[in-house]
Amino acid sequence: HPLQPVLQEAKGKARDWPHGMRRLNWLQTVLLVLEQAEMAYAESDPSNRYYYQLTFTRSTEPWVQHWLDLLRETGPVPAGEAEERWLRAIAVRLRNAALNERYGLLRWDELYVAWWDHFAGWRDVVREERDEIGRLAEEIGPAEPDAQPPSSRAAAVLTALAFFRFRAGEHEGAIDAMRRTPFGQTWTIACRFAERCLAEGDFGALERWMLFLHDMLRVNRDAAAMKSLLKLCRSADDRQPDSPLWVGMMREWLPLSYDELAAHYLDRGRLRDWTDLQLAMGVRPEDLDAVHLRRVAKEAPELLLPLFHRAVD
Repeated sequence: HPLQPVLQEAKGKARDWPHGMRRLNWLQTVLLVLEQAEMAYAESDPSNRYYYQLTFTRSTEPWVQHWLDLLRETGPVPAGEAEERWLRAIAVRLRNAALNERYGLLRWDELYVAWWDHFAGWRDVVREERDEIGRLAEEIGPAEPDAQPPSSRAAAVLTALAFFRFRAGEHEGAIDAMRRTPFGQTWTIACRFAERCLAEGDFGALERWMLFLHDMLRVNRDAAAMKSLLKLCRSADDRQPDSPLWVGMMREWLPLSYDELAAHYLDRGRLRDWTDLQLAMGVRPEDLDAVHLRRVAKEAPELLLPLFHRAVD
């Protein structure tokens, strides 16, 4: 990408700086170059916009990953006044980029959430940022029954508001904010919230987020979001096998969820449920994986009789 030499030259200015300050410079520098990519993309020929989107996105992916790696290497709170000034400046730049309606190439909302998730322990500044986002959310106003889709700026504000509410344990308020964002763009962040609830064992909050994803997918079909939901259901059922909710949710998405549900039954050793699934879906024995058939034949051969009887009929 033409901006690669710009990034290398700008990073080289801090090559001999102390390690901690060099990392802060690079965090700022990568954001600067990403913004240049956004401005170049915004000026590209609309008739070739799809081509430019593919090439620009492919070029910037390693830069974004590098920025996230630098962020993970940064301490959760500033080490001193100089570092705090740098971090505050980067935070403002990141917020402005996330709210910039001209920027349509990168997922600035994900970078924003990653930033404040990392610095969640920096309580005073988190409180200041949440207050600022709350002020911006008030300018958007309450949800209207027949409201038009939000602008990209409003969507970014609502996503940020959802994040801060989520971090505060205000899950219903966070879901209300996320419901007003374009699901096709923000489902990745909602899935991240659900994954956090699962990792922390907060199954009550997890159920709220999973039902939100479930409901939104009924209206906004998205293959990638569906795949993530099903994987979350499998992980949740592994952690909470006594709850019928997770498998029940997967069953509701049949036949789309057939592969994931069948694999989950086999992984959990639920061979009767696996056989019942094949019967319900009308799968013939010759269409099944031979490895799976051999396993069931070895561990519970009687379960295969209905399948073969129906095949003969």
